Amino acid sequence: MFKSRQTPLSIALVYALAGGAWLLGTNALTATLFKGQPLVIWLTVLNGVLLIGVSAVLLFLLIRRREATITRSQESLRRTNRALATLSECDQALLHAADEQGFIRDVCRIAVEHGGYRQAWAWFAEADGVASMRPVACWENKAADMKSHLDSDMGQGVAREALSTGCHVIRNITTRLGAGELFRRIACSVISLPLSDDEGVFGALVIYADGADAFAPEEADLLRKLAGNLAHGITTLRVQAEKCQLEKQHAILAAVIDQFMQGVILFAPDGLISYVNQAFERISGTDHADIINTRIHSYGKSLLGSPFIQALNDVVAQSKPRTGRYVIVRDDDSNLDVEVILSPVREASGAVASYVAIVRDMTPEMHLESQLRHAQKMEAVGTLAGGIAHDFNNILGAIIISTELALDDAKEGASNPELLEIVLNAAERGRNLVTQILAFSRQGEQKRQTVRMAPIVKECLKLLRASLPTTIDIRPTIRCEDAMASIDPTQIHQVIVNLCTNAAHAMHGKVGTLEVVLTDVTLHEDEAGTHPDLHAGPYVELSVKDTGHGMGSEVLERIFDPFFTTKEQGRGTGLGLPVVYGIVKDHGGGIVVESEPDRGTTVRVLIPRAEQVEEQPDAAPDGIPAGGNERILYVDDEEDLVATTGEMLRRLGYEVVATTGSVEALKLFTAHPGQFDLIITDQTMPLLTGTELTRGIRRLRPEVPVLLCSGFIDQDERTILQEARAAGIAEVLRKPVDRDEMARAIRRALDRSV
Repeated sequence: MFKSRQTPLSIALVYALAGGAWLLGTNALTATLFKGQPLVIWLTVLNGVLLIGVSAVLLFLLIRRREATITRSQESLRRTNRALATLSECDQALLHAADEQGFIRDVCRIAVEHGGYRQAWAWFAEADGVASMRPVACWENKAADMKSHLDSDMGQGVAREALSTGCHVIRNITTRLGAGELFRRIACSVISLPLSDDEGVFGALVIYADGADAFAPEEADLLRKLAGNLAHGITTLRVQAEKCQLEKQHAILAAVIDQFMQGVILFAPDGLISYVNQAFERISGTDHADIINTRIHSYGKSLLGSPFIQALNDVVAQSKPRTGRYVIVRDDDSNLDVEVILSPVREASGAVASYVAIVRDMTPEMHLESQLRHAQKMEAVGTLAGGIAHDFNNILGAIIISTELALDDAKEGASNPELLEIVLNAAERGRNLVTQILAFSRQGEQKRQTVRMAPIVKECLKLLRASLPTTIDIRPTIRCEDAMASIDPTQIHQVIVNLCTNAAHAMHGKVGTLEVVLTDVTLHEDEAGTHPDLHAGPYVELSVKDTGHGMGSEVLERIFDPFFTTKEQGRGTGLGLPVVYGIVKDHGGGIVVESEPDRGTTVRVLIPRAEQVEEQPDAAPDGIPAGGNERILYVDDEEDLVATTGEMLRRLGYEVVATTGSVEALKLFTAHPGQFDLIITDQTMPLLTGTELTRGIRRLRPEVPVLLCSGFIDQDERTILQEARAAGIAEVLRKPVDRDEMARAIRRALDRSV
């Protein structure tokens, strides 16, 4: 009815004027009708005036109240709309949020820019809870009156209150702006909304708005939803960030495992292989496509053999890690020594989820161990040098004296074959001693053999007897003559020599006793469990006990550390016991050391006992082997050996052409290649070696048989044998060669060539 620009007062005035006009008209009519009654006329006029005035005032108040109600409704609607707009924009921000900090800052910005609020703060509790808080984001309306100061703590107080109670907090804030405006007060409102997740309240969202009581209940409800969405968004972003971090860590871990230098196999409890890394493909020589989804039992047996399957079954049955050394047989028939660690992989609950096998290529380590052992062997050879020299002097003494007496008898025309027997026996002893020295000092590993341990111990103690001081009483006790083990005899020699020389050093300068006992034992689970390198089962035990100065616990803990030694400078390198430990562990055994100061030391070496039957060597035939009448070319750069061996071959009936030069021998054969039935050559000679001479001869006549004689001094025995086999040599003989061995080798070579 009224234009919107008209105020309640103007409407009341219009109403009063209209009423006044109506009153004037009705008064004039009343005066005409009631002439001569002035009191009635004035009462009617007064009644009309009062009615119009009262009704005008009432109309004014009603209109004013209605407009106030409408204004409040519109303001409430505006506030609700701004809250809704803020809530909607924040939901959109969550959809596009990339990180937690940016999302919180966007919510504060949206609350100010889209919601029309004065300021927005986000507060997080520190680790100590309500006691301390930190602001994480803030946004304010730059266009607001900067004279309108808010509370000085930037909402920290109400944030702490919301954090402690877990409920929203609404406050009105009134401030004064200075002495010149004492009576001017600017009011604003603040609402603090708790942020919570499943673990509790972790922060608060604080929003400032202009005016007192600026947050209506409907708006407060929407802002609580906003805080809930903010908390949910923060939680979601944290979960996403944690998931992303876990994915990155998983990717890095997967890359690390895939690029790991050691092979990794992951397989399920039922044995199904689910993963192998690149290193295992390289070590095994197998593509991962041929391994995945196969069974570890079948694949492991074909690759590593039955011992691996036994260890695997033990790990599955006991759910405990186990380490072992095995030999991988590749598809190209090459072998690779590896160490395999088998272990269960457990979930957080402790249940076994899968199993893992870590495969380590032992080739570089074994090469270094071999060099270390060889270096220590040379040290031990130096220790034995005095005893070796003593034995050789005795041998040479017997040879020299017997030969001198035989020459004297020959001059007188007498014959004394007993003296020649002494010479022959002494030379045989010298040959055996050289064989022992070469076997002990030979570089490289020998093939494992299943042999009896007793002869090795006896032979080694015999070699040691001349090297150790006579003040030491060596007492060997062999309680198991037939006990066998799969060993490298050379390495076991080294173990015995090292332990005995260490024991002798502990008794240096004193009268003492060295007890060496060989026996067979069987370890039970409780006994084997006390030593990490041993398992229950049968063992051959070598015990070395001395009556020396002994060791305290501090020294005992370090005896297997490389380069640790208690000997004075220049008398030891500290390699002996570490090498012994490496050899014994490589044989699948263990070492137990017991010692106390001034009460001596006992070292027990346990090596797994083997049940196989040792192969007995072929018995040597009786009598002098048959000779022949074939023509032999014999070449050696040692003149005395050429003369004696040539005469020996002639006495066997052969026609012999002998020379001291390999080049001359090749010329003789080149001139008459069809006149020789057999070639016998030394290996180490000037200009041409025996294998090089053989190649030259066989180019002219490939079918001619060749025997090679070598002392294996300058080269490794296996290298010589490989070169000889490649050159087509029929047989390799170790110097010195006696008559019977030479005669049988000649017949074998000639008879095969027929």
